[in-house]
Amino acid sequence: MKTRETNGRPSSGGRLVRETLRAAVLRVLAERPSHGYAVIKRIEEATLGCWRPTPGTLYPLLEQLEAEGVIERAGVETAHVKSGRRVKYRLSRKGWEELASIVMFKARLRPFYTTFQVVDAIELLRKAGYEAEAREACRLFKEGLRRLLERLREACPEEDGPGPDSKASESGDRRRGLGECGMDELLDDAPRVGGR
Repeated sequence: MKTRETNGRPSSGGRLVRETLRAAVLRVLAERPSHGYAVIKRIEEATLGCWRPTPGTLYPLLEQLEAEGVIERAGVETAHVKSGRRVKYRLSRKGWEELASIVMFKARLRPFYTTFQVVDAIELLRKAGYEAEAREACRLFKEGLRRLLERLREACPEEDGPGPDSKASESGDRRRGLGECGMDELLDDAPRVGGR
């Protein structure tokens, strides 16, 4: 993938794509050791076909991650491989630490980003007279949020410690517009991870 150059440096758009791909590769390798083609397929599957990294972008990144000590070779497949061999990679200790850092950052940022990208945008659609579209966006978002909450309950069981009660959360953290989409009951039921 080619990126524009500005003052001898890649553009921020190119850097964003590389950082996103790096995080996606670490996430995939956290599931199981994989070779490059399997990583490409898993990213494509996870993004519902919206993103399929090219081999020309992925393989140099795998080499870079290995050189940085973030991933390491987990084996080589040769049977039934047209190109001769497939190198399987896994996360090293340094890779697991980087993934943990990425997850912590995204866990802090994602609620604010989602509010800006989805909830506030739904309000703007309504104000502009796109009520049917806003209603459909609410329906889709609630459906996705329900699935997310189910997975979050599995990943973050109660013994992780309760966070602030929902009444305190309502007064301090609740963003405007969520009630309009019928999100109040979902947020009240949402698992609380850690305290504030």
